[in-house]
Amino acid sequence: MAHLGSGKLCVDIQADGDLLMTSSALWTAAKHRIPLLIVMHNNQSFYNSEEHGIEVAKFRNRPVENAGIGTHVDDPAVSFAKVAEGFGVHSEGPVRSTADLRPALQRALKVVKEKKLPALVDVIAEPR
Repeated sequence: MAHLGSGKLCVDIQADGDLLMTSSALWTAAKHRIPLLIVMHNNQSFYNSEEHGIEVAKFRNRPVENAGIGTHVDDPAVSFAKVAEGFGVHSEGPVRSTADLRPALQRALKVVKEKKLPALVDVIAEPR
């Protein structure tokens, strides 16, 4: 909100796990017509939790292979583009290839700059 009316572009590099817990922020952005470009870093995982689980497993001499249990969000995969659309936010994706990334970003950017509305680009990233 600090840049509202300044002409500056606000970009949110958004983690998928975080958005799952605060998805109502999309509605807020749509309701208040906040010109925001949201680029989803969608690695289909609560990877911070998995990373922590790996360290705990090592400390407790347990198999690290079990650290990812309950942290993967891939079966079924969440379509953040559809989630955003449901909240009234323009959406692109899921983008799975680098060739599709630039056009998706350009379309979303056009919505943000010309219509002064929020837009989300769901970019599928490699799981770590």
